[in-house]
Amino acid sequence: MINRKINILIISTYYPPTISIASNRMLALSKYLDKDKFNVTVLTQGEEHAYKAPEGVKVWRIKSKNIFKRLTFNKSQPFLIHKSKAAYNTLLALLVSDEWKAWRMAAINFIDKEYPKDAFDFVVSSFPPVAPHLIALQLKKKSFTFKWIADMRDEMSENHSFSSRQRASFKKTEKLVFENAMAVSSAVSSINENFKKQANGRLDTFEMKNGFDFNLPEKLERNKVFTISHVGTFYGLQKPDILLKVLADLLIQGEIANVKLRFVGSSIPLNIPTILKDKLLVLPKIEHKEAIEYIKSSDANFFILSPHFSGALPGKIFEYMASLRPIIGVFQSKGNSQLQEVLNKSGLAVFSEFDDLEALKKNILSVYRNWQDQIFPVPDKTHIASFHRKNQIKIMEAYMLNKYD
Repeated sequence: MINRKINILIISTYYPPTISIASNRMLALSKYLDKDKFNVTVLTQGEEHAYKAPEGVKVWRIKSKNIFKRLTFNKSQPFLIHKSKAAYNTLLALLVSDEWKAWRMAAINFIDKEYPKDAFDFVVSSFPPVAPHLIALQLKKKSFTFKWIADMRDEMSENHSFSSRQRASFKKTEKLVFENAMAVSSAVSSINENFKKQANGRLDTFEMKNGFDFNLPEKLERNKVFTISHVGTFYGLQKPDILLKVLADLLIQGEIANVKLRFVGSSIPLNIPTILKDKLLVLPKIEHKEAIEYIKSSDANFFILSPHFSGALPGKIFEYMASLRPIIGVFQSKGNSQLQEVLNKSGLAVFSEFDDLEALKKNILSVYRNWQDQIFPVPDKTHIASFHRKNQIKIMEAYMLNKYD
């Protein structure tokens, strides 16, 4: 029986107005926890009053005094500036082992000064970067009494998007997390199973998918020109070459009369076939709400995953599904059974193997012909609605209510 509100502290370097999946995840947690049951405090970085906090949420912004800082982006910047900033941030991550050290120390001192040791019933720390986990560990050492949930989102020491040097450092922190946290959460069940195995079963794990945060459309309209959008970055083998080639062939062969392509958030040079050059709109990183409008106004949304990608669920998938528009996917089926299951249940998706041009061609033609005939897919709205962030947050909320005493 709860006779007072539960006090929760969320620690994250990513929080609005910062644009990222991590930022959206922590915003949703702070916004959708039941305010009749929870007092929610967020500890993040940045300037005071940088973003209007959700109702019932207290946000503390600690200025970062790091010598080396990650550069931020805005939609008005030229491509070359955007690209240079991205390269700098990548180099910074490789060379500086703890870029958030100054902010981390300031944040610890702030909490130690402002709050008594029993101020919080739960602390949720968000990775990456590793700084929020280190803050939670340090608060534990300072005898703060709280139940700790380490939100990983994706893998930590086994995430190969980080350098070997970073992963080795993460491995040490990971061990401390497993020894001190009550639970670990991530966006994918297979990742949780791996965390539990690494921790020898001593901690709880639960899955909280990234989801989407807007209402399902009540009415769909098609564009005058068949419009395909991709929202998000391209990198490595995860780039649109196969889509561009297939679309160019379909246009040359006359199987598609016209097409409009929109790449939103792209920051890499593209090898664009001549026939597509006046049909492609490339936009740099933009505000998340604006990106959602591109998704919702497409006739189909496209995604491609590296052949080395396995196990995880890309955040854009949920927003694609929530648009109720057809989804055209390219990825390796091996190692991605959960992704296939989620997409198949949606009733919206067609997908093909990474290197199967003929299958992609058939999928595009299928979606295109439905567009011509004004046939919209019949989605499973109940399945899709389960991924709304307010429903995903209930998973962590239920866990905390169960563990509170």
